[in-house]
Amino acid sequence: MTTYSEKLKDPRWQRKRLEILDAAGWECTSCGDGTKTLHVHHAYYERGRDPWDYPDDALHALCMDCHAAIEEARRNLLRATADMAPSNLRLLIGLAKAWRAIATPTAAAEPIGLVSTEEADGIAVLFCCSTALVTWLGDRGSTWRDLELVAQGKRPVPNFEPSESLGG
Repeated sequence: MTTYSEKLKDPRWQRKRLEILDAAGWECTSCGDGTKTLHVHHAYYERGRDPWDYPDDALHALCMDCHAAIEEARRNLLRATADMAPSNLRLLIGLAKAWRAIATPTAAAEPIGLVSTEEADGIAVLFCCSTALVTWLGDRGSTWRDLELVAQGKRPVPNFEPSESLGG
């Protein structure tokens, strides 16, 4: 069995790593520093997946300091959520998805997708709209940008009939 550190020596990872660093212009994507040693950070891990088998948007060029800060924040988040009920975790996932859609320009064009009621609650909090609206738009393939425009009153929503069964 190959260890993770051995996999990081694999030519497939080395090639992927260089592609990510090149795409970032050999600068930290968090602070912009181009003088410090850079790491390629995996935004998430999936059991059984090789380091090179992640999409490019899940890999980030980070300087040592930013990488350490993100890993510490991740550990703190895991500690803070360790005993939360699944429904509360889903609400946090909804908040995180909504925050990503707001903070990441390319994410705004992605579909909201089907979400649980709790995720829709979290999304609704950040967009200041009803859970019913989030669910309704998500079910219809709308994008995060669509939700933003509707929540701001800049785009009408034809045929939207909020019902108590949808929440909100």
